[in-house]
Amino acid sequence: MRIAYILGSFPSISEIFILNEIVLLKKKDIHIQIISINKSDTVLENDICNLQVNTIYPPTFFSFIILKTNLLYLLKRPRVYFKTIVQSINSYPALPFQLLKNLRNFFNGVYFTYQLRDQDIEHIHAHFASQPTCIAMIISELSEIAFSFTAHAHDIYTDKKGELSVKINRAKFVITCTAYNKEFLGRLAHQSTAKIYHIYHGLDVSTWPFRIPHITKNPVQILTVARLVKKKGITYLLKALKILLDKGYSVQCTIIGKGPLSRDLVQQSINANISENVKFINALSPREIKHYYFEADVFILPSTVAEDGDMDGLPNVLMEALATGVPVISTTISAIPELVEHEQTGLLVPEKNVEAIVDTFLKLMANYELFSSIAINGRKKMVEEFDIEKSTEKLKNIFHSHI
Repeated sequence: MRIAYILGSFPSISEIFILNEIVLLKKKDIHIQIISINKSDTVLENDICNLQVNTIYPPTFFSFIILKTNLLYLLKRPRVYFKTIVQSINSYPALPFQLLKNLRNFFNGVYFTYQLRDQDIEHIHAHFASQPTCIAMIISELSEIAFSFTAHAHDIYTDKKGELSVKINRAKFVITCTAYNKEFLGRLAHQSTAKIYHIYHGLDVSTWPFRIPHITKNPVQILTVARLVKKKGITYLLKALKILLDKGYSVQCTIIGKGPLSRDLVQQSINANISENVKFINALSPREIKHYYFEADVFILPSTVAEDGDMDGLPNVLMEALATGVPVISTTISAIPELVEHEQTGLLVPEKNVEAIVDTFLKLMANYELFSSIAINGRKKMVEEFDIEKSTEKLKNIFHSHI
C-alpha cells in the first residue's frame, strides 16, 4: 500500500506523534510519501533521517517549476484544472489575504500532484483538517485518488464549521484522536457519521520507563510542557505558584516550550516576584525532555478554552507524564478526562480556577496513598489504552478496509 501523507510542517517537535505514526506504518509495510507544506529547521536523528531527505517540499511561490507544472495540467486537463481552482478560491472569497493563500494552496497542490505522478500512490491522507486537508482535496481532485484526514484540536474548533462539514463529506473517511472530537465532528457530518473513526495517538510506552512514585524533593518540582499560547492556561499556573509561595510552600516550577506568550509569561513571573522559582526552557526534543519528567514530582497543565474557541484535544504531554509515573493535575475541558480520570489516573480542576489548582496540589502533597495510586493507575491506563503499537494497528486496519 502506498499513501501520500500531507503535513503542515515536517519534522515538527510539537508533532512527534505524527512522526512515530509514520515510522510504525512503514514497519507494517505501508509506503509513506511525506509532503510538507512548510520547510522545517528541525533535523531528525539517526535511522529516520531519510524520511526528511525524501520529503517533498514546495518550491518558492513564483518559481519556474510551479509555472511549468500548472501549465502542464492546464493544457492536459483544462476542465479539471478550472473546476479545482474555482473550488479552491471559493473559500472566504471576501478576504483578499485568504484568496491569495487559497491560490497558493492550489498552485502548490498542482506541483505536489506532479511530483506524485510516477509513485503509484493509492491514497492521500492529511494530518489536520486545516491547510493540509485543503491541499489533500486539491491533489485528490487532480489525480482522482481518494483522500482522508486526521482532525486534532485547533483545526476543529477554530475552523469555519461549514467548510469543515464539506471536508468531512468529501473525504473517504475521517480519523480523530478523541471520543470528544468524534462526537463534535459527527454533529457536522450529517449522513457521513459512519466514516468518522476515533483512534488515540498513543505513545511508545516502552521508551518511557516508569519510576517509583515519590515525594522527596524540597522544593517540590512542578513541571509543565506546552506551547506558550492562551489555551494552555500557563498564566493560571503562575498565579497558583504565587499563592503557594506566599503561603510559604517550597516549590520550583519548570516550564518547557515556546510560543507567542513567552515574553508575557516571563514578565508575569517577574511582576509577581516569583521568577527565582520559575524556570523557562525552550522547546526540547523527546530525547532531551525525558530527564525533566524523571525529575518532576507533579505535572500541571491548566488547559482552557481560548476566546476564539481553540482548546486542547488530548495533549501528548499528559500521556508522557502518566507513562513516566508523574501525577497529573489538569482541567476538565475537551477530551482530557478520557485520559485523566479524577482521583483514578490524575486530578482534574475547573478551567481558569487558580484556587482549585492550589487546593488540589496541596491535597496531592498531603496524601501519599493518592499520589502513589494515581501514578500507578496512570501508567496502567497508558499501557492498556494508549500504547502507540495498538493505535497504529487500528489505523493500518482502517487504511486497508478503505483502500
